[in-house]
Amino acid sequence: MNPVLIFGAGRTGRGFAAHACARAGVPFALIDRDRALIAALRDAASFRVEVLGREEVVRLEPAFVAHVDDDWQDAFDAAGLAFTAVFGNNLGALGGTLARALTRRHARHPRRPLDIITLENLAHAAATLRAATIGALDATVADAVAARTGFVEGIVLKTCLAPRADVAGRDPLRVLAQDLFRIPCDADAFVGPRRPLPDLDPLPRFGHQLVRKIYTYNGINAVISYVGAARGHRELSAATADPAILALARRAGAEAGHGLIGAYGFAGAEQRAWTDQAIAKFADPAIPDPIARNAADPERKLQRDDRLVGPALLALEHGVEPTAFASAIVAAMGYRDAGAPSQLERLGSIDAVLSRVCGLAIDGPLAALVRAAARDEAPSRG
Repeated sequence: MNPVLIFGAGRTGRGFAAHACARAGVPFALIDRDRALIAALRDAASFRVEVLGREEVVRLEPAFVAHVDDDWQDAFDAAGLAFTAVFGNNLGALGGTLARALTRRHARHPRRPLDIITLENLAHAAATLRAATIGALDATVADAVAARTGFVEGIVLKTCLAPRADVAGRDPLRVLAQDLFRIPCDADAFVGPRRPLPDLDPLPRFGHQLVRKIYTYNGINAVISYVGAARGHRELSAATADPAILALARRAGAEAGHGLIGAYGFAGAEQRAWTDQAIAKFADPAIPDPIARNAADPERKLQRDDRLVGPALLALEHGVEPTAFASAIVAAMGYRDAGAPSQLERLGSIDAVLSRVCGLAIDGPLAALVRAAARDEAPSRG
């Protein structure tokens, strides 16, 4: 059986993609650009995944491990499925690498299909990877390669974490992984079999599903993370247990849900289940998830189509004032990522952040709600 290639041997690659392959009895190979990580994986010849919440530890053995500059082409030529888990900002560079590999694969096997599933916490990752890959191909083969290559967006619902410091010292390759195995993905993007692994959940109208994930899971996560940081919490589960934050998170879920139901016709009960599942995940004390990890890169997360401003605008469009999201936007503006100046400190005023980071008109309704939330929060900040 040909191995599934996994580009990115970090926590998501090992704890999510590799585990999905192992559960199906399918061999997998890990490819990464981090030479130290590759050397450690080669020396160990395996790694462990600890499933949080049911005290299960599984040992996974890659078919092979390779640096991105090594010769993995033969395995790539034979593969029918690959995953990426490289972080969104690395997809451009990976696209160039894949273009070279696909060119050689096409010369050898011009009719063989390949599906590449993106497991990135980035909206439209598959489209980004496709553009970078196809754009780097020679024009003489671009159309033929594109026709035989599926760039399939996956939704990352599963949390994969580094082990505790005491365990990491003994077992640095171990991954702590949430007890969740479903991988929603774009049913219409496959060029090969639509469900090559049992944990894959191909969904129609995937663009709507992706927006729902970002506005519900990521949106509620951002509310808890930024408001939690402002209230002095360090762990996501502790912040979710804070009654004030939990109430705000539930309000944000309702605001996002109202907009999503109005825009895309999702069933109310189904959408409420998404909110409940998201909050249950973030509240789970078995998942030791630091707020600093979730709140990183506030400038990106404050952008117009991302997890805070996006659902707030959609709620407004469908007749609900997103006051919970407005409060979270204020908190995100004031968040210092790894000690760096906050967006508010960097730009000097709420209106500057609203205009230059959030892409909002400062005389618009959401801007007014954000300013009102900032005034309401000012006494508590003292």
